[in-house]
Amino acid sequence: IVLEVHNIMMPSRPIRGRNMLSNSNYIPPISSSSNTFESQGDSVSALEAYESIPTEEASFSQIYNQSLLSYLSTGGRDKHFINETDTWKRLWDDIEKDSKKERKMKRKEYIILFNHCLFLFVSGNPREAAQMVLNAIRSIIKEKEIMSEDFLNVTARMSFLILDCILAISEGSHGGLNQIDEFITSDYIITWLESQCLEANAQLKFLLSLYKSRLDFTERNPINGKLDESKLRGVKKELKNAMELFNHKLRTTGETGSLGSLSDLHSHDGNASYLRERISHPSVQVGSQEGLLQTHHQSALNLKAQLEQLKGNAKKSLVLCAEASASHSDSSYESLDANNRAIVYATSRKRHLALHTATKALRAPKGGFFRSDGTTRCDVTWSVLRNTSLCALQSRQYEAAYECMATCVRNSATYFKRPRCWLRMAEACIGIHTEKLQKKFSSENMSGFSVVEEGGKPKGILAHMSNDGDCGKRSGSNGKLGSKEDIEYVAKFPLQQASFCLERVMKLLRDASIGVAGIKMDHDCLESARCAQAYVMLELKEYKQALFLAKLLLMDAATRKETSGLHHIMHKRRKATASMYGCEACCALGDAVGALKFLTGEKEEDAVLDRLAMDLAGIGTNSYLNVPANVSSEADDRRKARIKKAQAMVRTSASAATAAMGRLGTAKQLAMSAISLEDNAGVPSYEANRTSARKALLYCMLREGNSDGALAVLRSSR
Repeated sequence: IVLEVHNIMMPSRPIRGRNMLSNSNYIPPISSSSNTFESQGDSVSALEAYESIPTEEASFSQIYNQSLLSYLSTGGRDKHFINETDTWKRLWDDIEKDSKKERKMKRKEYIILFNHCLFLFVSGNPREAAQMVLNAIRSIIKEKEIMSEDFLNVTARMSFLILDCILAISEGSHGGLNQIDEFITSDYIITWLESQCLEANAQLKFLLSLYKSRLDFTERNPINGKLDESKLRGVKKELKNAMELFNHKLRTTGETGSLGSLSDLHSHDGNASYLRERISHPSVQVGSQEGLLQTHHQSALNLKAQLEQLKGNAKKSLVLCAEASASHSDSSYESLDANNRAIVYATSRKRHLALHTATKALRAPKGGFFRSDGTTRCDVTWSVLRNTSLCALQSRQYEAAYECMATCVRNSATYFKRPRCWLRMAEACIGIHTEKLQKKFSSENMSGFSVVEEGGKPKGILAHMSNDGDCGKRSGSNGKLGSKEDIEYVAKFPLQQASFCLERVMKLLRDASIGVAGIKMDHDCLESARCAQAYVMLELKEYKQALFLAKLLLMDAATRKETSGLHHIMHKRRKATASMYGCEACCALGDAVGALKFLTGEKEEDAVLDRLAMDLAGIGTNSYLNVPANVSSEADDRRKARIKKAQAMVRTSASAATAAMGRLGTAKQLAMSAISLEDNAGVPSYEANRTSARKALLYCMLREGNSDGALAVLRSSR
């Protein structure tokens, strides 16, 4: 399971001072209220000043600003202003425009449109927000118009909002960025911003570097879903530029009034002296100039921490996370900080610690969409739920994994379209099913067999057949995903719900293949879904469907381009698993010859079985004798044991197929070879009678009529 890291947006100041409050000629309360909000972020005091204006003398600009400040002073919880933004937008078109103020009025229109779209963005409608902003400034970007300094402050923020929306709808995407527009892409917007004169505005230049690093973090190789080395180098370069700007221009001058990022992202980097300075002066007020600088520095710190995490330097990443959290006084940041640390723990194989930290992120306090100073609080609950689900899945907490992912998918339109989210839900359901099987085995006779007696004397043995009572077709749960009814259904019928989720995966990927917006083709996910569905069909005794899926996976795999590294190893492992499933399905359908061909092809040789076992074990070499460099002796022992278990599995399947063909001598030899490999792999003696290899040998002996030999095998492994 690949734990994907998200560029979770950090609190920022999207609308401040003159960029939110329209200019007014009313004296002096209006100017003082604007200054109060711009310099201190004090929406309450600014609102009191505006309320002193007689209603009959207030302009539309003043009414709009008063309504906006009223919303912010409630901490972004009052939905009244959100409902009124459409009204303000329509009214603005009716205002008489003076030809001398045409440019100025146009700027005000953009401000109102920006605020309206920002509300859409933070309330969970990034695609709609991006389309509205893009339609407003499309001609400016397309014609690469050079903006004046005053007008650039607005259009640059609108461009950053589009980039934020692109990043938001790309969360959890295996293939990287999902663009809003076919022509005006994120690269096109960045190119236009770089063409502007940003030397006079250090903050816009600083933000541009952060957004470029965020985009590089999100962009992935469409084949394997990994971040390319060139992108990592680009991230490192942009973060270096951002920190130089911060340390030499922003911190030294205290320039904050003109800055307006829309969401200061998921980032991490910094220096120890500034950390000591921040810890020794922790009471920086949110909304003050120093508090705004602190927020932007925190953004860069978080991106730097993400870079270190991707490089495998978990210790440094955690130090940077701690430095970022030490400089923030808003309680809503606790959720982001806990989520960031959980990601670092999970990618460092500290799965249970990651799960514990992720649950702390879910319990952290939440706030409204905005703070009183106009900075955003983007809700990252669904991203945290998704990451918590992945941590739970890695920790084998399958019910918790399913519940978290189901809740995330049900509530997030973005994650609802992510095939891998549905795949993880299916994997959790399969995990629940395997736990049920283990409990069933432990509650039965330890050996997996029963003695047949007649007159108090043993006359034979009877092997237990696995049947969990879940066979038969059922549709998915009728309750909402993640609801109490849904969880109860999954606990009772995990395989049916797994099948439902896997069908959803394949439907989404079919949509991706025909170009449906918001979904990208993911061949690895498709292979995994078909492989998992084949397993589910075998467990439900739908052998024809299992055989069809195994053949389909193998045919598609034969046409795929060769890759390298871990991606290639996992691809070969899925192929080997499909071969095993195809063999089992053919045996169940009575086609023993076809079953054996899945394992050996046209050549029944041990070397062919060994190559299949190496692929099944997920080992990148062709022999267990080829030890990779820099591998400890303990890790090498685990590696060899894994290969031997895979060899035993393949030989057991070959034994079953050969016995079904009537070649009991060859089948018995393969079963004995599998037992020997299992013993060398360290199978505990109390589990020996329950292994498939011994069952295969017992089957051959009983078919030959050798009951005494079968009893001797059973006694020898007690």
